[in-house]
Amino acid sequence: MGNLKEQLEKQFSNFNEDNNFYNLRKQAYNYFLENGFPTRKNEDWKYTNVAFANKLDFNINSGSDKISKNEIENLLIPNVTENLIVFVNGIFKDEFSIILDKEGIIISDIKTAIQKQSELVSKYYGKVIDYSGHSFSALNLAFSDNGVFIQIEKNTEIKNPIHILNIIDSSDSNVFANTKSLVIAEENSKSQIIQSNHSIGENVSFLNTSTEFILEKHAKVYNYLFQNDKKDNYHFNFSQATQKKESLFSDTTISLNGKIVRNDLRTKLNEEYAETYYNGLYLIDGESHVDNHTFVDHIAPNCHSNEFYKGIIDGKAKAVFNGKVMVRQEAQKTDAYQQNRNLVLTDDAAIYTKPELEIYADDVKCSHGATTGKINEDQMFYMMQRGISKEQAKSLLMYTFCAEIISRIDIPEMKEYIEDLVKKRLKIELEKITV
Repeated sequence: MGNLKEQLEKQFSNFNEDNNFYNLRKQAYNYFLENGFPTRKNEDWKYTNVAFANKLDFNINSGSDKISKNEIENLLIPNVTENLIVFVNGIFKDEFSIILDKEGIIISDIKTAIQKQSELVSKYYGKVIDYSGHSFSALNLAFSDNGVFIQIEKNTEIKNPIHILNIIDSSDSNVFANTKSLVIAEENSKSQIIQSNHSIGENVSFLNTSTEFILEKHAKVYNYLFQNDKKDNYHFNFSQATQKKESLFSDTTISLNGKIVRNDLRTKLNEEYAETYYNGLYLIDGESHVDNHTFVDHIAPNCHSNEFYKGIIDGKAKAVFNGKVMVRQEAQKTDAYQQNRNLVLTDDAAIYTKPELEIYADDVKCSHGATTGKINEDQMFYMMQRGISKEQAKSLLMYTFCAEIISRIDIPEMKEYIEDLVKKRLKIELEKITV
């Protein structure tokens, strides 16, 4: 063992030029060596302290054979019929993975895809995400031993969602694990993807994930990222989408737990009439820290983007929202909207919000805004006048605040599951309320 940097050096020395994508790995690792872990002097990391990476001892991508099928099933979203692909500590588990949809789609781990779709994997793997300014994304590329390959073929609508289940087993030691996903949505295809992250074991875990999305013309991808890990664990996620004409990319991120959670989400709208939608909900308490960084890059004209993030911050929790929209000179007729709304429930909780617009075109419709406040006392009073207790009135108002984002989940079983988790967190007891 040793601190994370020492372990990274040891791990990389075991790679050789026969290792998959060795040159890409080496370039990414050299970037990390030159730049190190980000500090608060870096503007993008001003409010997120990653000193833990230097202080904690981690094993990297260490295997685990202790997880049972029952434990896997307990981590699934109830009642969802899905294509399931499972990773434990960054290692693909074929025995737990179930692929239901066979026609018009290829779902495999990256290692298998390298053997069977080598040309396609080589064309995109590690080429979509720009890790400059983001050392953890560089580490992901350098140290991902495996990941998910998804190819939705032309004119195919996938019936069942694709669920990427990342599990960390820290029963024996602190674990640092990396997985990387590559999603290729061909022309006129449609798919739904769920990414969820969980941990078992009493030691600390650090999951570092990234996903590259390639959307061809008229493709539609709906991505759902669900984060509900233990309060002493870390999860960093980096996703990059690149879109062609009339494609649609939608991402909904639900963050309910974690010591430090960092989500970087970027999209390039490269051709006309592409659409991008980001939705986010963070409901955190204790000493949790959730940082959402987004970047929508309008490169082509006549494209549309809409971001809507909402958060409730309680206890001593901290949240960050930094959303940037770039409208380049060629991107005339752009529609771009961005909102961030927050409820801060205690004096010790905090939100650092920074929506940004950078516009070089002159024929656009763009707006952004952020609000931070407490529970509306007038609404509380109105509900209490009708016999609802103060505690339940507060909980119902908070749930209504959350519901606007939850309603954007298009998988009914997942929507119901998230609703139940949020109600439980907010201690809503609907059966006791009569009006």
